[in-house]
Amino acid sequence: MLTLTQEEIAEVTGRQRKSAQREALLKIGIPFKERPDGSPLVLRAALEASQRTLCDNGDTADGMRADPLDDAINRITRLFAGDAGADCLNHAAVIGRARIMERLCGVYFLIDGDEIVYVGQSTNIHSRIAQHNDKKFDKFTFVECEQSALNMVESIFIHTYRPKLNLVRVAGYVAAPVSWEELKNTALAYHAAVSGRNQWPNET
Repeated sequence: MLTLTQEEIAEVTGRQRKSAQREALLKIGIPFKERPDGSPLVLRAALEASQRTLCDNGDTADGMRADPLDDAINRITRLFAGDAGADCLNHAAVIGRARIMERLCGVYFLIDGDEIVYVGQSTNIHSRIAQHNDKKFDKFTFVECEQSALNMVESIFIHTYRPKLNLVRVAGYVAAPVSWEELKNTALAYHAAVSGRNQWPNET
């Protein structure tokens, strides 16, 4: 066979993605052509010529020193972190995967199994949740809101769910920034403002 198979190219480059294979071939100095689908086409003779060059002087065809450690590092990275981890050995791939760091403001729920065990608030939700190593939970979720509404929104959910880790054990009541009475009065006032009524729909 005059050309390498896709499996052989993956073996030589240590990469599965076509773009990563092309980049690896350029790095180690093996000539190739790009197929219409983006995969590299490598002549077997080109690989053998490159191998002979390495045996002669330890350098790649483009004059760069070949390091056998690169292949070993690639393989062990792929073993422990999969293809995505191996791709991140390339600086451009790391930058390409980067996401904007957001500071999310809102109210979060710590959940253990199917139980909401704690409700909290923060102007940096992910950072705050990471600090809760004193609480037992295996999941979390959150709702975003304006900083000015944090106390009100947190209190609504604390009074609604009465999570056990929000309870004040000695007194037996839930600790919330806004009391249940205040919430009811605020809700009634809002209802009256938007409906023109000063009582709840089910009241006579």
